[in-house]
Amino acid sequence: MNMFTPEVVDAKYRGDYRIHLTFNDGTEGVVDFARWVGRGPVFEPLKDPAYFQRFFIDVETVEWPNGADIAPETLYEAARASGVTAGKLARRSKPAAKKRSRRAS
Repeated sequence: MNMFTPEVVDAKYRGDYRIHLTFNDGTEGVVDFARWVGRGPVFEPLKDPAYFQRFFIDVETVEWPNGADIAPETLYEAARASGVTAGKLARRSKPAAKKRSRRAS
């Protein structure tokens, strides 16, 4: 069975605690990280906007210098729920146009 594993391939800061994420299948969405900021000791430093903006992509997800990260599967679902643009995935899932055949008259 071929199971899709989402990986963050691009991340851009979009203000407040929002990051625009792009995944390895072309799915994109803006995720609001406010729901995780300050929840537990590892996410406490993210309350500082300057520190929040220090995120980077490490292997397959967004991470901060103190090791805080969110599972890529969780981010993928959040991105899809945010009003996603499906990029490559949408192009692949469209049915192929049927060719018209010419009839002899």
